[in-house]
Amino acid sequence: MLKSLLRAMPDWRLLASSPWLLLCAIVLMGTSVAARADTSVEICNQGNTTLYVARVVHTQSLLFGDHYHATGWYTVEKDRCGTVYNSDNGETVFFGFAYRDEHDTLRTWVTEPERTSDATLHAANEKFCASPTPFDYTVKTKEELQQCRLGFELLDFSMYLPPTNDTEVSYTMHAWQGETDNAKFGTHSSAHGRLIYGDEVTLYGSQWSYASGVQLPPELIDSKTGLPPLMPKLQFSTLQAPVADNIRKIKDLLAGLQTCKTSLFGMQITSSTFDMDDYGVVIAAQSSTTVMTDGPHVVRFADGAAIGNLDLDQPTIVQQGPNCLSVLLACRNGSCVRRGNAVDSGWGFYVNNRDQVNVVLDALRAIAPYYLDGKGVIN
Repeated sequence: MLKSLLRAMPDWRLLASSPWLLLCAIVLMGTSVAARADTSVEICNQGNTTLYVARVVHTQSLLFGDHYHATGWYTVEKDRCGTVYNSDNGETVFFGFAYRDEHDTLRTWVTEPERTSDATLHAANEKFCASPTPFDYTVKTKEELQQCRLGFELLDFSMYLPPTNDTEVSYTMHAWQGETDNAKFGTHSSAHGRLIYGDEVTLYGSQWSYASGVQLPPELIDSKTGLPPLMPKLQFSTLQAPVADNIRKIKDLLAGLQTCKTSLFGMQITSSTFDMDDYGVVIAAQSSTTVMTDGPHVVRFADGAAIGNLDLDQPTIVQQGPNCLSVLLACRNGSCVRRGNAVDSGWGFYVNNRDQVNVVLDALRAIAPYYLDGKGVIN
C-alpha cells in the first residue's frame, strides 16, 4: 500500500534545472485499513521538477447546503509523494496542476486520467478561479468558482474524484521540465494601486504588498472584495468653489470643538480636524484622552475614505455625553475606510450638538456631487 505524505504550500522561487518536461500518469488503487472510512489521493512525482496542485472540494450538506472550497497550492517535490486530499466525507474533488518551465514561467498542465486502466479518477474539463500565490476561499455555487476577482484567473482543472469511501488513490506523474506549449498561468494576476494616505501597493495573485515587499496585514484587506482601501481617480480641485467653501465650514466648526466627554471609559475627545484632497478622500482626525491609574493616555486616530463610498443620507448619530455626539457614516458596500493599518465599514467624527451635526452633513452633501467616483484606481 502506498504511503500518504502531506506537502506544504509552494515556494514559488523553486526551479528545477532539467530542460525537458513530459507528464504521464498511472493510477493505482488500494483499500484503506484505517479504523474509519478514509479516502485519500496521493500524487507521486517521479520526475525532476516541482508539481503544484490546486484543489476544489464540493460538499453537499442537508444542514448547510452545497459549498465549494478551493485551495492551493500543494507541492509535490521531485522523487516524492504528497497527499493532496484526505477525508471521510464522501466529497467530489477536482484537481488542477501547474509547473514552472526553465524560464520560471508558471504553466498549467492538463492531465488525462481516462487513459489509465483504473476508473477511480476521471478526466475533468473545468476552469475554476485560482491565484498564482497561495489561496483559500469558499463559495456556494459552481458558477462563483468561475467569477474571478482581482488577482485570480481561470485555471484548468483536468481531473476529479467522485464521492467514494474507504479508498486510497495514488496518481503517479513523470515530470520532465522543458515543455512550453502549455498555457501560461498568472500573467494577468498582478496590479498596482495607491492606498488612502498614499502608500504604493502591488497585488500579485492574492497577496497585496507595499513597495518594500512587505505584505499588507490581513486587517487592511476587505474580506468581501479582497481589496485594501485604494485611492480613487483625480476628480475636482478642493481650491475651487463650492467645494473650498464647504471644506472651510467643516474645518472652522471642528476647530472650535469643546472637550467632548464620552461614556466610553471616561474617554474625552479633545480635538477634531478635517481635511480633503482632489481625489475625493475625506479625513477626520481626533485626539482622545483617557485618564488611567498611571495618568492620562492620549491617542490620535484618523478615518480616511473616498466620499463617494459613504452613505451621507443615513448617518448614525449617538449622544455620547451631555456635550458630545458621535456621527458615523457607513460605507455603501463592504469596508471602505482606512483607520491606521486596518479597514472599517464606517467613517466618523465628533461634535458638541445637533446643530453642528447638520452643518457638517450639509457641507459634505454639497461636496459629494463633485466626487462621485469612489472606486479605487488599479493599474
